[in-house]
Amino acid sequence: MRHTGYRPAGDNIAATEIHCLCGVVHDENARFLGGVSGNAGVFSDLADCTAFASMLACGGVYRGRTFLSPDLMRDAIRNHTPGMGENRGLGFHLRSEGSFHGSLFPMESFGHTGFAGTSILVDPASSLYAVLLSNRVHPSREDRGFLTLRRQFHDAALAFSLPFFYNIP
Repeated sequence: MRHTGYRPAGDNIAATEIHCLCGVVHDENARFLGGVSGNAGVFSDLADCTAFASMLACGGVYRGRTFLSPDLMRDAIRNHTPGMGENRGLGFHLRSEGSFHGSLFPMESFGHTGFAGTSILVDPASSLYAVLLSNRVHPSREDRGFLTLRRQFHDAALAFSLPFFYNIP
C-alpha cells in the first residue's frame, strides 16, 4: 500500500467539506491531534483499498504473504457485541439489521466505513469484496442520502459479481 497514510502531500487529494481542506482530515478531534488518530485521518486510493480488501477476502493473505494470522482473522470477524443492536468485530462492522451491507451480502460479511461515506465490505465465503470511495462531506456533512446510496452500491456490486463469480448464464 503505497498511497495510504496520514497527512498526505500532493495535489491529487479530494477536498473535504465547504472549507476545501485538501490532505487535512476533516474530523475535528483528529485534526486537534495533528491529523493522526485512531478514529480518523487515513487517506488512501482505490488501488491500495483494493489490495487491503483482497487481503481480507483471502483470510489475511495477500500475494502469498500472510499479514493477519487465521486466529486473528477469526477473532476480528467474530461478533463481540451480541444483543447490543449492531454487530461488531475487532475493527469491523458485522452484518446486522439495517447495516450498511445492503440486503445481498451474506450474514458472514464484514467491513468498515468512514465518515466521508467510504466503505470496504467483504464476503469471506466467496472472497468477493466491494470498495466505495466517496466524499459525502463535500460541500457539507449534512447530507444523509449517502447511507441509502452505500447500501445500494453494495447490493449492485454483489448482484453484478455473482453471475461472473458463479458462472451463471
